[in-house]
Amino acid sequence: MAGMPRSSHIFFRTIWFATVWVIWKEMNYCIFKNTAATSGALIEKIELNSFLWLKSKHASFCYSYTDWWKHPLLCMGIQV
Repeated sequence: MAGMPRSSHIFFRTIWFATVWVIWKEMNYCIFKNTAATSGALIEKIELNSFLWLKSKHASFCYSYTDWWKHPLLCMGIQV
């Protein structure tokens, strides 16, 4: 994350926590309910959880879910 704006670190931390959370929950579903999700479904859950967590924790996060889904880097303030 060197060279990135300091404000983007909270985004990456939130995405990391959402990833770990979704994998943990899916592992439990797989073990206890004998179900398995596709990688695409896991990515969608990570995107949704990270969006909801950012929206609830940071009042300055004013993007819609569609913006977050299509252009997450721009929502984080990272110019590509």
